[in-house]
Amino acid sequence: MIVDLRYNGGGSVATAEYLDSAIAPASAAGKPMYYYKYNDKLTADLDGTGLESSVSFPGNTGGLSLKNVFFITSSHTASASELTLNNLLPYMNVKLVGDTTYGKPVGFITFNISKYDSTHTKQYLADLYAINFATENANHAGGYYTGIAPDEPANDYTTIWTRYDNLDKIFNYIYINTGSFARTSANARVLTQSTANQRSAIQYSITSPKFNGMVDYRIGNRIH
Repeated sequence: MIVDLRYNGGGSVATAEYLDSAIAPASAAGKPMYYYKYNDKLTADLDGTGLESSVSFPGNTGGLSLKNVFFITSSHTASASELTLNNLLPYMNVKLVGDTTYGKPVGFITFNISKYDSTHTKQYLADLYAINFATENANHAGGYYTGIAPDEPANDYTTIWTRYDNLDKIFNYIYINTGSFARTSANARVLTQSTANQRSAIQYSITSPKFNGMVDYRIGNRIH
């Protein structure tokens, strides 16, 4: 299986859990998928806060019986995308092809900020998005704040649409040099453009509508 996460900046951990449950081998069923790490105050009162200490694979995984799973990554691969691939490392042969990931092994739980008026009535003000936890896989591997390096570097060609360096190397691993990404003389190709040009960054023409920050007053402003 090949999963392209080059430009996936993450999102909900529920999506990561869904993908991991579908991809993981049957041997992972019921075993830890990942652990949460909180600060000392939250850790001391997990029961009181209702926070989870860990998440496990379901009793039945996807049953795909995969020999390998390849993740195509880049510096835009972040957060829940990194969580997805890190969770599978203890249970199967996971290979990263492309570039080092962004480096965000942490997440947040949404909290509301409110105030009380003169009548002691609670009034909603905003949503607070602050880092609340870090994650580790079943082997307690995490802390990849500088990103996760690929097993095989590959160029993300943006100017030659007939050449896909990531896929070329993965197919070479699967079909030609099983267990090795190295190209043979039989499947080597001549490049016609410089690597710098081929690896030029994709320019985003559409501004993301998502909120980017820590305190979001948008809903509160509409209410009041």
